[in-house]
Amino acid sequence: MSNGWIKLHRQFLDWEWYDDMNTKCLFLHLMLKANHKDKKYRGTLIKRGQLLTGREVLSNETGLSQQQIRTCLTKLKSTNDITIKSTSKGTLVTVDNYDVYQGDDSESTSKSTNTLTNNQPTSNQQSTTNKNVKNDNNDKKVNKDIVASAPKFNFKKELLALGVDPQVLDDWLTVRKKKRASNTKTAFNLLMTEIKKSGLMVNDAIEYAASKSWSGFKAEWWFNENKVSQIKQYSDVTAQNIKNLEGGW
Repeated sequence: MSNGWIKLHRQFLDWEWYDDMNTKCLFLHLMLKANHKDKKYRGTLIKRGQLLTGREVLSNETGLSQQQIRTCLTKLKSTNDITIKSTSKGTLVTVDNYDVYQGDDSESTSKSTNTLTNNQPTSNQQSTTNKNVKNDNNDKKVNKDIVASAPKFNFKKELLALGVDPQVLDDWLTVRKKKRASNTKTAFNLLMTEIKKSGLMVNDAIEYAASKSWSGFKAEWWFNENKVSQIKQYSDVTAQNIKNLEGGW
């Protein structure tokens, strides 16, 4: 196992891809693999926060398929979490804001034994209090840095990253704007849940909603419009999983 470690602040729980297991797994893997200091590889300078890799390599290292790797990289690029550049030696991935996540805020904890006196309990209490205040201030600073650097959720970019046709999406967003529908992360998650229930591709669902002037999309609406039994709502993978569960482990 490689030596060293990375920092992971609790603010990571609020990251917009946190509930996306594949994307979260890949991003943490990139953080762990990225150089912690500048280093040359066969004449090419790989800077701090960068790594030279490829989809096949990442697939072997994470257990994700190459298609899943491609999708996750697209998501991370769309939210400016990473930058990707093709080189003659492979794909150069840069973890944006690496210094914000992994900045050096360490402090020396060594104390000279000459400062110890008969008032040791009082002195230690004072030292501990000061240190806790300093650590608390450091935590607040990290929180502010992360919040300031974290890109805001972009409803349109999320759907584009999932392959929705730009013109179809613009038409639908115009409908949403007229009907004053909010483009929040919560709205996006609800939309994805309903599309999965319908069994449609994301682009097809959005195109259908636009054609019907729907500001949103619900699987029930689509079933009713097309007289499709809701039994058909599951994808092939989900249906097989249900079948497996019914048959026991």
